[in-house]
Amino acid sequence: MDKTILSEIADIFTGMVLPKKSSAPQSKSPFSKNAHRDYRIISIADISDRGDVSRELDTMTFEDSMRIKKYSVKYDDIIVSSRGTKMKSAIVGSSVRDNTLISSNLICIRIREREDFPPELINFFMRSQFGESSLRRISNSPSGAVNLNVKALGSLKVPNFGREEAERIMEAVRTMNEIENLMMEQRSAFEILKKNAEEKFLRKYEDKPE
Repeated sequence: MDKTILSEIADIFTGMVLPKKSSAPQSKSPFSKNAHRDYRIISIADISDRGDVSRELDTMTFEDSMRIKKYSVKYDDIIVSSRGTKMKSAIVGSSVRDNTLISSNLICIRIREREDFPPELINFFMRSQFGESSLRRISNSPSGAVNLNVKALGSLKVPNFGREEAERIMEAVRTMNEIENLMMEQRSAFEILKKNAEEKFLRKYEDKPE
């Protein structure tokens, strides 16, 4: 299968090294020409195993400058974990605001040719067993913890899907997502039913301290 090197179709950058939470909040210098603003921070812990980004993100205050904005992400960006035993990736949703940054344990992939390489397909490939195998190989981590950097990730070879094949894959991905959401809803309903049954039938047998 024909493949393309990721760095040829995408801009790739790592996240920001954040100050420790225990540090005092940054105060505006009287000599600063830039205003300060609150930024939402996406860290690796904010990405679920199924590839969703949490809606509840930490907020930090920084100078509103290009030095900070270069770490910001936008709709359709792909974010990937740079280290850890478990590979994580997600696509930034349409609800993201322009004041959202990624931390240094994440790498952003911003696809340039969206028509030929939809972010959904690149993310689908990377989250597959085949993509993960490739990511582990370029990070020299066939097993155990992964340690990716911008240069290594840029060398990843991604499939050149034809237009018809890409449409079929995207349709399959949408169908799988719908099924997964339905299964999660059913699981949630089951857990409620189970808890109610326990309360109804077992509460009176609870072993309470005398």
